[in-house]
This record gives sequence, structure tokens and C-alpha cells, in this order.
Amino acid sequence: MVSVLLDAKRRVENCTSRSRKLDNACVSACNIAAVLNVANVEFPEVQEDGVARKKWERLVEQARAELQGAQEGADKEKQERLRETERVKILEREVGNLKQETATLPAKLVNATALAEQRERERLEVMERASELKQGTDCLREELQQLRNASCGILESITRNGYWIGNDWVESAQLRDAYRESEKDLRRLLEKDSPHVKERAVKLFDTPWGLKALKDQVWKRLSAALGEQYALLSSRVITNDTKSGDQVLHRGVDLCESPPVLLVFMLPLVEVTADRGPTEVFCPSGSVLMTTKLGAIYGFDTFLEHRVQVGRNRPHDLRMVPAIVIGNSSPLYGERAFQWLKRESQVSVKPFALGDQASPIAGINYTFLDEDPASVGVDAPPATSLDALVAQRNAESVTSNDVLCMYLTAADQHQLGIRIDSPERKSSTKYSLKLLDIDEDPISVPRLKMDSTISLSAVDF
Repeated sequence: MVSVLLDAKRRVENCTSRSRKLDNACVSACNIAAVLNVANVEFPEVQEDGVARKKWERLVEQARAELQGAQEGADKEKQERLRETERVKILEREVGNLKQETATLPAKLVNATALAEQRERERLEVMERASELKQGTDCLREELQQLRNASCGILESITRNGYWIGNDWVESAQLRDAYRESEKDLRRLLEKDSPHVKERAVKLFDTPWGLKALKDQVWKRLSAALGEQYALLSSRVITNDTKSGDQVLHRGVDLCESPPVLLVFMLPLVEVTADRGPTEVFCPSGSVLMTTKLGAIYGFDTFLEHRVQVGRNRPHDLRMVPAIVIGNSSPLYGERAFQWLKRESQVSVKPFALGDQASPIAGINYTFLDEDPASVGVDAPPATSLDALVAQRNAESVTSNDVLCMYLTAADQHQLGIRIDSPERKSSTKYSLKLLDIDEDPISVPRLKMDSTISLSAVDF
């Protein structure tokens, strides 16, 4: 910029010098014209001589042409000088601005250096944080794998060997025999139509050999192995309805984070015998359960209920159709459910539960709805046979976008099929649950009809 300014100044000086020369030429031409005019006046004899007169005229014309050219050149040089002068002023202003900007460059350089250092520190902090998060993720992954291995070991131990009840270790066969005896005692009590059947039935189920103790002890072992952060709590509370005086079962479910290996799907089946024809019973569908050969240990419901009609004799006559969908804040077995059943069956309905801590989960305890509670008996609950490793592999593959479907296999009516469809991976995984009774005999359900499969997104659980 400085060189351009100096070059412009040199051009202005050249223009000024040429202007001076042209001014001098104009003065000289004016002097010549004045001399010629004077000579024309003072020497009239030149006008008489033709040759001299022509020479004189040529000199005059030449002098006039030179004067005009000198004047035009002088005008052009003046205009050029004005333009160059204006350009010099513009360049001087630009040079002044550049000097001001140059004066602020050190401060800007200091600010830019400080900002670059801050960004570098932030980058290093982010990299350090990312490294810590990666280490933490690896540790959590290892801990989760250990928890999964521990849970599989517990499942296999419970299923194959036996159970801890209190401080006593009970073999699986021994426990089955004890439960079978309790079930026979309960059946005899119900056949006698005793007025205290409910209290005596509760005692049978709450004994150290009962399923309630089994559930509590097994869950304690699982909770100790998995830790509180993976606790899965399933509870049912029975209260008295102030209006009707009936007992109402409320849902109290709190599902915390749980490792997916503990979640397998089971279609809950309840067998109920009645002295006078078939009995309608409510049973939750789509329950997510961890199961042993004696039934469910814990679970929670998808809040979709099925109406199950069961005959007295095997094989079961199960007719499963959607009955009631109750909101999350409504009781599972509340007044609405009673009114619906009363309207459908045209009979008076009251709830009947085995104990204050009874649960409708299959394999633990049941809640019955019948006109006469004393005429309802409990048959052996169905059990499931499940390979824990197969369940683990399938459960680990479930994502929030997968769709899980339950259906009866066409080839074997004793198996409940589970299909996991994965749209993202464009794949489908299948496995099945065998439906067994307490003697591990297959439960046949040839008359079970489902118009469509039950599809539930994994994110719902």
C-alpha cells in the first residue's frame, strides 16, 4: 500500500512538471502571437508582398495551432493532476486506516492466542473425560456380564437342583412332593365346603413349604446377587371397598432397571375347577415373568386382560379374547372389572382371594371371581420348562424397536412360541416355552383359538 501511495505521488509530481512546461509553452505561444500581431500592425508593407504575406499567415496559423494545442494539453494535464491528487488523498486515508488496524493487531494476536490455548485445554479435558467414560463403560459392561452369568447360574441351580427355603435346602423333587400334598389338602378342604376354607387355605400356602415362601426366598437370593439397582418389584395389595364391602385387588408395580436376561415371556394359564359348570376368571395376559418348573417367581402385567373360560376336566377349554383394558392409575381388579363381569355373565360377582398377599400371577397365588367362593378350587398351577441360556441369548437381542409376538406353535399344541422381529436388522428370532403341569406332563390346549398374535413392543416393558 505504501509503494502504491509513493507511485501515485510520483505521478502527481510528473503531472505538475508537465503542467508547468505546458504553461510555459502557452506563455511562449501567447508571446509569439502578440509579437505577430504587433508586427502585422507595425509592418504594413508585409501585407503588400504576396510571398511574405503567405509566409506570415503560415507563421500566424502555426503559432495559433501551437497555442491551441498547448492550451488543450494544459487542460488535460490539469484534469489528470486533479484525478491523481484525489487518488493520493484516498490512498492516504487507506494508509491511515491500515496504520490504525496495524496498531490493534498486537492486542488481537494476544486474544487469539489466549482463545487458542483455551480451546486446546477444553479439547484435552474432553479427551480425558471421554477416556474416563470409556473406562467406566467397560467396567459397567464387565459388571453386567458378571451379573448375567450369576443370574444364569442361579436360574440353573434353582431349576435343576432345588431351592433355599429359610435356612433349609430343599431338593426340587422333595418340594414338588410337598406342594402336591398341600394341593391335595386344599382340594379336600374345598370339597368339604368348609366355612373357614379361606383361612385354612391361606395357612397351607403360607407354610414354609408354600409357594409364597418359595417366591420370597428365591427373590432374596436374586436380589443379593443382582444388587438393588436392578431390583424388580412386583406387589399386589388387597383393600376393602368402602361402598360394597368387597375386597378389591389393586395393582402396585414398580419396575426399575433390570438386566434383559431376567425377562422371558410366558402366557399365564390358570386352571380352575367348579362344582357347577364352567367358571369365568380374570387372568392377566402378556406377563413378563422369570419362571422355574413350578411357575412364576415374579412378574408384571401389560395391563391387557383376557377372559378365560375353564371347564372342570382336562384338556382345558380356554377361550381367550380381549376383555378389559384398564388405565395405569385404575385398579386391576376394581369395581369396573366386577361390573363388566356381572354384565357379561348375568350373575352376582364378588372377589375371592387366597390370603391378604395373594397375587394373580400364575404359579404363586390366585384371585378368583365367582358367585360362591366356597365352590371354587385350585388345581395344580402350570409350570414352564425353559433353557436359561436360550432365554439369555434371545433377551439380549431385544431392542426398543423390536416387536415380540406370542403364539401357539402349529406342530405342537404343548408349546407357546415367542417370535422377536427386528426391523432394523431385518431378522426374526424364535423360541418356545413348554406348558407342563406339576407332574411335568404336557398341558394340551387343542381348543385354544387366537384370531391374531399378541404383538407388544419391547419398549412397553
